[in-house]
Amino acid sequence: MPELYQHFLSVGIEDMNLCVSAFYLTLCMQNAPIQFSLVLLAMYFIEGDDILTKMILSMMKYFENYLLKLNDFQQIIEFIKRGLINNFYREIQQCRKQQRLVQVLLDIGLIKRKDKQHKQKTKKGQMKQLIDKKLGNDVYSYFFR
Repeated sequence: MPELYQHFLSVGIEDMNLCVSAFYLTLCMQNAPIQFSLVLLAMYFIEGDDILTKMILSMMKYFENYLLKLNDFQQIIEFIKRGLINNFYREIQQCRKQQRLVQVLLDIGLIKRKDKQHKQKTKKGQMKQLIDKKLGNDVYSYFFR
């Protein structure tokens, strides 16, 4: 999104904290449908703060063409503060209706496909993978032989 960054600089937006700090305070859940809020909370607890930055950048990437058309400092700030999340959730609802949500999330980079080798098919395998990641290898085997 270097083009978007240059566009922001050209209209005088040098500090993005001006418009995205509220997203971090609300975990990107302001005006979010409850189902989406629950998914965001789960992702936040698993991924940590990084998921918020990914979410904000993904939303900006999704609306990049629209943002590039805005040539006024105030219009851009207002859209990011007030319209970015609302419009993103609206788009997600439309995508769900049209059954293309996964493809959109893949396209903007919010989710990634896993290789078949790394895919864990059972809950036990997923639990082992999560425990190994958080606590170190073989902890799962020690407690759950």
